[in-house]
Amino acid sequence: MSKLTFDKKVMILVFTTAFLGCFGEIFPILHFIQIKGHLDWIAAYLHLVKTINLTFLYNNLFVYNNFDIGITVNLLNLALYLSLIAGGILFIVSKQKESRLIRFFFSIVLIQKIITFLFYIFVPLNFKQISKATKGDFVALIVILIIISFWIYISYRVLLKFNKTKTLQLTTPENEVPGNNKFKEATRWQRFFHLIVDTTICIMIGIGFARIFGDSFVDKTMSIFGERGTSYLTLFLFRLIYYIFWESMFGATPGKFLTETRVIDIDGSKINFKKTWLRTLARYIPFEAFSFLGIAGWHDTLSQTQVVAEKRVGFYGGKYFIIIPAFLILGVSIFIGGEIYKNHKSYVKNKHEYDLNIKKIEVALNNLTIDHFIKIVERPNYYTINTIFLKVEKIKGDSILVSLLHANYRAFNADNTYESQTFYTQHKDTLRKTFLKRYLLMKSYTHNYDDYEAGRKNLTALLNDEKKFEIEDISILFVPKLIKEYVFFGKDNTISIQFRNEGWSANLIELKNIEGNIKWLNQLPQKIEHGKRNFNNCELSGTNWKPCEKYKVKVVLEDMLEQKHVYFVEGNGDEIVVSQ
Repeated sequence: MSKLTFDKKVMILVFTTAFLGCFGEIFPILHFIQIKGHLDWIAAYLHLVKTINLTFLYNNLFVYNNFDIGITVNLLNLALYLSLIAGGILFIVSKQKESRLIRFFFSIVLIQKIITFLFYIFVPLNFKQISKATKGDFVALIVILIIISFWIYISYRVLLKFNKTKTLQLTTPENEVPGNNKFKEATRWQRFFHLIVDTTICIMIGIGFARIFGDSFVDKTMSIFGERGTSYLTLFLFRLIYYIFWESMFGATPGKFLTETRVIDIDGSKINFKKTWLRTLARYIPFEAFSFLGIAGWHDTLSQTQVVAEKRVGFYGGKYFIIIPAFLILGVSIFIGGEIYKNHKSYVKNKHEYDLNIKKIEVALNNLTIDHFIKIVERPNYYTINTIFLKVEKIKGDSILVSLLHANYRAFNADNTYESQTFYTQHKDTLRKTFLKRYLLMKSYTHNYDDYEAGRKNLTALLNDEKKFEIEDISILFVPKLIKEYVFFGKDNTISIQFRNEGWSANLIELKNIEGNIKWLNQLPQKIEHGKRNFNNCELSGTNWKPCEKYKVKVVLEDMLEQKHVYFVEGNGDEIVVSQ
């Protein structure tokens, strides 16, 4: 069996790393895949296959949040994996000659893994966690450090091997001017490109180390040097380390890998460590950046070095600009697709909630009693809402006698059932009464959600005037009314569902899982106070919540008259629906 060549090893490494890494990044987006209790294994898998992890660049611009399963995706990671796939394809098409994207990717891997290695060494010491660590913690730390060290070694070997296969570009053919060959120098545009790319990476490294040392260290540094001074000091230190490391080890930085250029001694030999120091320190001479408007830059001339082009054996560098619009198109497509999916998901959720409310209204109208409280609204224009509550007083055939309670925010909150019903009990003898026809009430709500959203609403002149109303809600007097607020997920698979009771006080007496295996921690019976403005007065807390697993729980409340009220809370992630 023939031995694998370096080129074949590179292709295997590139595509294995890229596809596993892409899957590791995209997997959380595909939250419709039901994990069903295997999250721990999948989380461990994701950590293993993710060669790069730029999560320290946590910015909403770069991060996709999937709260359904509590995992985030760093879009920079995904972009780098896609660029590696592109680099692998170009490597094959060019017959193993085009390698700049591969070299750039593994240079980023090398940087990120070194930062991560230092993080796992420094953080436990910084926060004094060593004394609290168990034997299992030490074993896990050693395994993690071994994996990180493996990728540092692989990245270093790949970059070193590619460097050895590259030769430098001569300005004249080797057979024309023997003994007087001059290497082709990098162009000013290439040098400017190096400055932009390498400075950006230095800033990223600074952010990464700031996360390692923690906010307290950063705050102390800022108190001494100020915010601007700290920024300059950070950039100075990390540019110094960055250039010395890369140019002494490989004669090139990640930016130079992209343009296939290299730093060499003026005599054509490999740059030594001393000249790397001189070259790097010279970069901090005031106005040194403008020296490139002349023949050569000061950090070249003072250190007796030069930046020259490697022999082009692959594609012309300008063709790489095709990748930029390709990535832009891909990014826009992902964004548009995400927005379409998000809107569809919101539509399905809103339609489901609307249908549940319509069903509740229909059931109530078909079974009206003198305990029902009907909320009707008129919207004469976009900005105005007139709300009236109809308290059923007497039912005789198709005729219904109701008391009219006009909403007044100075007296009560029209969106709070408890406040409106309390106001009614205090003023019921003074309220105006009128008769309504049941068939008119049956025409005063829109059955179809799409018609409702499109503005094709069923409006009826219920009160014998020109004003047209629609039914928004029907509740029962003196009973609790749970309204969902928020869902929070914590560590160790904990879940907290916040409610607001807009009705009357009650006791929570039963919690029973219909679907899922959440272990509820509420001490029963639990007092649920009556509705208050902007106050979450009911919380369901539990453990053993599993991402992507659907849950449905039966919630039973008992009111002051010992009547029971059953709610069903169901959801998948942070999307929940409450029905009664």
